Amino acid sequence: MIYFFGYGADKDAAMMEAIVGRKPKGEKATISGFELCIQSLTDIPFAAQKIIKRSWDENDHFKSYVIRPSKNMNSIVTGTMWELTPLERKLIDNWELTELWYNVFFMTIEASKKIQVEIQIINNQPIRYITNGKRYKTFLNSRQKMLSTAKQCRLDYLKNN
Repeated sequence: MIYFFGYGADKDAAMMEAIVGRKPKGEKATISGFELCIQSLTDIPFAAQKIIKRSWDENDHFKSYVIRPSKNMNSIVTGTMWELTPLERKLIDNWELTELWYNVFFMTIEASKKIQVEIQIINNQPIRYITNGKRYKTFLNSRQKMLSTAKQCRLDYLKNN
């Protein structure tokens, strides 16, 4: 079993179902020492932009939550800790454009017990602004478009891999 910390849209059960094809078991969790930021399409690395533009045009004003290490160790981000299979973790990597945009980081968190989780973080990328990691809107873009795009991304990945 792989434990994954989902924040932003990835903390939502319907979003996880669209990405991995089922609603995995999850529980609320918090990570410390990170700040929740927002990127616009132009802040995202060019290789990832090219892929995102296949589904999102400039009129959509695409934005995404990202997290990065904070200088303030008391800074927190709330989300959901999901229990995933290895294939489901690959589906998330595919959706999140891991290595083109995000890097995987391992850390121990306390949820119902101490557990090591994988989280997606950015390093040395521009951001629009830092937002409140405790209370934030789950979806920055159209929820329906995010869900349908994630589902199609999953189906394409499974067809080609």
